[in-house]
Amino acid sequence: MSSRIEIEKTSIKSAWGELISSLEKTGELLTGPSNADEGLDAVEGYRHVLRLLSFASDFYLEFEDRLRPRFFRVATPTRKQFGDNPDVFYDSAKIDGSKSYRLYGNRGTVEYLAFCVYRRSRSNRILANLSDRDFEIRPDGSFEIILSPDKHPGNWIQLDSKADEIVARQYFLDQKNEIPATYQIEMLNSPPKPAPLNEAFLSKSLNNMAQFLPNAVKRTLGFVTELKKNTNKFLNAHEIANVDLFSPTPDNKYTATWFEIKPDEALVIEVKPPRSRYWSVQLFNQWFESLDYLNHQVTINRSQALLEPDGKFQLVVAHEDPNMPNWLDTAGHSSGMIFFRWLQSEDSPVPSCELVPLAEIAHK
Repeated sequence: MSSRIEIEKTSIKSAWGELISSLEKTGELLTGPSNADEGLDAVEGYRHVLRLLSFASDFYLEFEDRLRPRFFRVATPTRKQFGDNPDVFYDSAKIDGSKSYRLYGNRGTVEYLAFCVYRRSRSNRILANLSDRDFEIRPDGSFEIILSPDKHPGNWIQLDSKADEIVARQYFLDQKNEIPATYQIEMLNSPPKPAPLNEAFLSKSLNNMAQFLPNAVKRTLGFVTELKKNTNKFLNAHEIANVDLFSPTPDNKYTATWFEIKPDEALVIEVKPPRSRYWSVQLFNQWFESLDYLNHQVTINRSQALLEPDGKFQLVVAHEDPNMPNWLDTAGHSSGMIFFRWLQSEDSPVPSCELVPLAEIAHK
């Protein structure tokens, strides 16, 4: 008996040591010739690792129970990663593809609601995506969706053995006035009460967290390296390597660039937005986090944009307000990412870019 306890204690101690070592290795990834050695990027990099650790603790430990799944909020104003959007609530729940679940709730009045099921796989990650135009919603806004390996009447998502996670996305155009959707998920066959936390489960969770941290930073750095090859020039996201590793939704088309802007410069962007359910443009930092949207104008969506009479959208990205409509504030960043999202759109136009002296356009 004592021998078994010693093995378990060694296991948990070893797993804890691996997590500490992973934090050190992840910190080392933040610096180097192609990364952030000093200044704002460096400071945000270390904060980013702490945010990743917070997410990993929820994802691999607190909400890991697949027999009793619960949704948790993935991104918040103080926990950001992988291209979070201030207009979106992202909620994640873990599932087991061999089980059957009931997902139910009320749609509210949000612009868009969808549920995307992801596989445990580095490729072909998306198993299914069901948006509110694809499932039946009752007149009072309530709905029910069954997730199971076997066919089920009504709203249904078929699971396979690799189904691992379901992510709910609700897009807002006006968060102050729209009513958020609400939803819960439960296994169809009531599971027994959970056992107390044990060493084996916690050790596995710590090991998963230790693997996730450096891999997440490497994933972002690889993506940024590709994006920097076309500075101040937009590309459709399918032209950028590794974009699928960030679990995008198939309902979105993405267009992106890496920007570099000096304090006395402005980046003028023009595009004619396509007809779409939702679209927005947004700024991110080196670590694929949304910039500080609580204190700066770093994103504009379809309902906020001022269009020209011909339907074109002109955007100015600059360090200070040029006294023009459609300005995005770099929030102290001389470089970063710019992303357009076109939601449920047939087209994905590529915006034009021009770097100009700020004095030429400011305060006219």
